[in-house]
Amino acid sequence: MSLLALMVAVDGNDVLTVELIAGGEVQGYPVGGDEDGLTVTWDNRRTTVPWELVDSVQVNGEFVPVPVVKTELLEFAQPQALSELWAPPPLAVGAASLIWPGAGHLLLGDRRSFLAYSGLELALIGVAAWEVHYNESLGPLIPLVALDLVFRVYSAVEATDEARERRTAVRLSPPPAAGLALVVASSPENTLRGWLD
Repeated sequence: MSLLALMVAVDGNDVLTVELIAGGEVQGYPVGGDEDGLTVTWDNRRTTVPWELVDSVQVNGEFVPVPVVKTELLEFAQPQALSELWAPPPLAVGAASLIWPGAGHLLLGDRRSFLAYSGLELALIGVAAWEVHYNESLGPLIPLVALDLVFRVYSAVEATDEARERRTAVRLSPPPAAGLALVVASSPENTLRGWLD
């Protein structure tokens, strides 16, 4: 049994892979769980799997005993405040990642991805600064700028996809008061649609 299995703390950024007794698997981000089953979201769909159909569970690729996951999901579902369930609009997340790669992931609460993208961005900036300082030529900067643009677009697309998946999971939950201005400013029609549905 791995250390992760002993210290697991399931949160909304974890990817669960649920292997079923009858074969097949269900993958997604955890939304919650109760005595009847666990609920995950993936590709803009929610799926609830009854516990009696669950053979095994992986959390981010690590096998974790089903009773541990069940306990964690029951605890995960209970104290979760609306502020933890709220997902920023995909447009805001994508724009943040275009401005600084990984910033959209940080808005979603994914600190590891933010640090990875920021580290790569800082490395690109460092190489560009070194080229300008020591070579005193702008020629080598053209491929670096092109690479940086591709990197920013990739980061924005990935963060937007994650925001859409998260948004599906919490579509009917109103945003917390602190995030209300950001939501209304970026997508008033989506905000109203979510509250009126």
